[in-house]
Amino acid sequence: IVASGMGTSSIESEEFSTISNIKLANVKLSMIAESEADKRANHAFFIKNADSLELNNFSVDWNDGQPQSTWKNTIFAINVDHLIIRDFESTPNGNRSNSPIIYLDNTTDVRIENATLTAAEKTFISIEGRNSHNIQLKSIDPLKMSQTPLILSDKISNPSSIQIQDER
Repeated sequence: IVASGMGTSSIESEEFSTISNIKLANVKLSMIAESEADKRANHAFFIKNADSLELNNFSVDWNDGQPQSTWKNTIFAINVDHLIIRDFESTPNGNRSNSPIIYLDNTTDVRIENATLTAAEKTFISIEGRNSHNIQLKSIDPLKMSQTPLILSDKISNPSSIQIQDER
């Protein structure tokens, strides 16, 4: 899948249901500055109320020639169970915000493997939400490049279930 767009791509379900069993492979998204005065795009890829989602060979290119002040996270996931992100690459969003590349909120059973950034960002990943647990980060180059590579909320009930493995 190769796509260029002016808006946020999303996989989401209604609040009391989940969308499940989705696998995306070889995805290249390019974020382009919106031409409308009412800027709405804030994340490249938004995931909400999902179960069993797998992203393989997933890359996002932010158009840093015309960054928008509303641009934040490459991946924003909230209320997601069983998320796998493998072979992930992102360019910086261009607006020099303090937003992490990946934002996880109330996510469980997450595995992120083999991630790279084309340039250093302040924060690679932020994990929020009392219910976030069993999160594995494996071979993540941005953890070495970022000023504050990982932000863990003090509201996470089991922070020891978040594991970092460096195998590179």
